[in-house]
Amino acid sequence: TTNSWNICSNNNIYACGNQPTPRYGSLMVEYKNFLYIIGGTSGNEYCRNMYKFCLSDKKWLKIESTGCTPPENYRTQGYVLDHEIFCFGGSAEIDSNRFLTVHVFDLKTNRWSKRKTASACEDFPVPRVYDSFAFSKTHGYMSGGKSQFGQVLSDIWSIDFQTLTWQRLDYNLKDGLSFHTSVVYNDTVLYVFGGTRASNQRVNWLEKFNIDVPSLLNISLPYVFNSHNYNVDKEIQLPPPLQDTIVDCRF
Repeated sequence: TTNSWNICSNNNIYACGNQPTPRYGSLMVEYKNFLYIIGGTSGNEYCRNMYKFCLSDKKWLKIESTGCTPPENYRTQGYVLDHEIFCFGGSAEIDSNRFLTVHVFDLKTNRWSKRKTASACEDFPVPRVYDSFAFSKTHGYMSGGKSQFGQVLSDIWSIDFQTLTWQRLDYNLKDGLSFHTSVVYNDTVLYVFGGTRASNQRVNWLEKFNIDVPSLLNISLPYVFNSHNYNVDKEIQLPPPLQDTIVDCRF
């Protein structure tokens, strides 16, 4: 790798069709060559409507959905599992029941549903805004945020997509954070970066949390990478997929 930045394109995509109104804070996901845009705000009002953009013919389409439509919101975060979008969070307002249900959009029928969640610890996350979500293939991970009483939170929770069960993790962020970002790497590690503390101080630290046990392959390959034989005898080469895995495992 070169560890250098490249500009992929600095041109707007020429698009046709029923385009969304100008907005920010929308949820965007990809499914079968379409980009889906949900919600957001113009700065003056929240947007409830949905659009999809075909990556093949560069055409916008407005989606006419049915069912239990979620309230107007922005900074909603979501994940596509099979043919459904699971929607979490949002920063329009603090809803006392926001973690008791999940809004799910069926991409085949264009229908919304609201599903009840459960808790493995007989408790649910405190209602909040400005939290961060990250996703593995089977779980969502929510951390931090600001409560309705102004407290900046440091707890970390997971939700199982199959059972919609919340579980509080055994560790916290090292300080309460809001407006931070997070990502799940390789389904085993949660990284959290930046954010704002209760004092309004912005931070640039990166935290790492192990959320699942890595495979034996991922455990062993870094030792192969650092071994004397691998580094000295360059004629002994592993298949490219394994070489890529070795590089990934160093992080």
